[in-house]
Amino acid sequence: MGFQYQKRSRNSAMIEKDDIVVWHREYLKSIKKYREEGHPIYYMDETWVNSGDCTSQTWVDKTVTSRTDAFSKGLSTGPTNPSGRGKRLIVVHIGNEDGFVPGGLLCFESKKNTKDYHDEMNGEVFLEWMETVLPRLKEYENRFPGRRVPAPAMFARIHQALRDRGTFRRSLREGVHNADLEREILDEVNRDPETSTRALACQFGVHHTTVWRTINREGLYPYYFLRVHGLENTDHQQRVQFCRWLLHNEVEDCNFLQSIIWTDESTFTREGVFNVHNRHYYVQENPHLVCQQRFQRRFSINVWMGVIGGVLIGPFLALPRTVGGNAYLNFLQNELSVLLKDIPLDVRRRMIHQHDGAPPHFSRAIRQHLNETFTSWIGRGGTIPWPPRSPDLTPLDFFVWGYLKERVYQQEVDSEAELRQRILQAAIEMRRVITAGVTGSQVRKRAHACLRQNGGHFE
Repeated sequence: MGFQYQKRSRNSAMIEKDDIVVWHREYLKSIKKYREEGHPIYYMDETWVNSGDCTSQTWVDKTVTSRTDAFSKGLSTGPTNPSGRGKRLIVVHIGNEDGFVPGGLLCFESKKNTKDYHDEMNGEVFLEWMETVLPRLKEYENRFPGRRVPAPAMFARIHQALRDRGTFRRSLREGVHNADLEREILDEVNRDPETSTRALACQFGVHHTTVWRTINREGLYPYYFLRVHGLENTDHQQRVQFCRWLLHNEVEDCNFLQSIIWTDESTFTREGVFNVHNRHYYVQENPHLVCQQRFQRRFSINVWMGVIGGVLIGPFLALPRTVGGNAYLNFLQNELSVLLKDIPLDVRRRMIHQHDGAPPHFSRAIRQHLNETFTSWIGRGGTIPWPPRSPDLTPLDFFVWGYLKERVYQQEVDSEAELRQRILQAAIEMRRVITAGVTGSQVRKRAHACLRQNGGHFE
């Protein structure tokens, strides 16, 4: 027959999963049936075209040897290759064997510079286009005279069905309890725990809610990844030693944790923190909300704060934009005592100062000042070494900064003065809710969790 068994080239054969092959067969059977019954069949699709697109080959006059030769003969040198792709147009059309449907063309310029044009050719655009096209189809004019155009919700269901199952037809596997289907879904989840319900729905030809029900009945829940600091090999032992020291001293003195002043600095910028997964806006129609970032006019404020025994210290907003050793030493010598004036004297006498191992905290002058000021202090090179890369052990990182920035950035910030005012107002609100548990039970709980993980990451 002329066949030879050899390594196949790309796209030389169509290799599909069994369920996709079944869809192909059902589609061909349906098309054949509709054609035999005389139904007009309309095909539609969307695509894109760039203004810089051109053919890769063209006719060339080989008698012309150079641009000078072409110019002397009065000939054109031909069009030049475009410098780039240029603007992108998105095109949608519908037609049948008689040609394109009059008025069915949708062509508009893309406004987004993304790889996937479906960001703009989305369900809303499809619905609006389909509502204008449907009355033009002969099928409705000939077979359903006087019938109103179907409601937009129908097109929304059709669009969602195509996304979920890749077909207009409801799967026969849907709506009934199918033990074999559930086992296949759970086996696939066990094989790839990071898969999505919509990917599984397309794979098995069911609605994604069917996948959800199957997974929920099994007691599975989609936990999110937690971003943490990368730990080095030597960090685990240092974290274990610090947590043991912390818990041992609390056993000796039940008020020990309330005598530590936890301190840190953080930078507040104009852009702030924006989590697209947690921020949403309930409304009947899409208001197309945006969050502006990457401003040309930028500003930032370095903020120092501390907390001791559930009492918030600060914020101190007069730190320079770049905090170096000299600036930090000046703060410790001249500003910290002012911020601590409302702390009882007996608490200040037994107070243990804590800060992390940032480079500005490690200068010789700062270590000397802390040795002269405090009986003991926690930090890099301190009487009690602070374990590096351990923000999960300090209340400033696991509570204070998160609470503060969540309230500061509830709305966009337009000026540095406004940013300062919001920080101060958020600190006032925090003083009403912060308790001694932040520096007591929460620190104790995290120390125990760190020990259970042998100094590793914990939630």
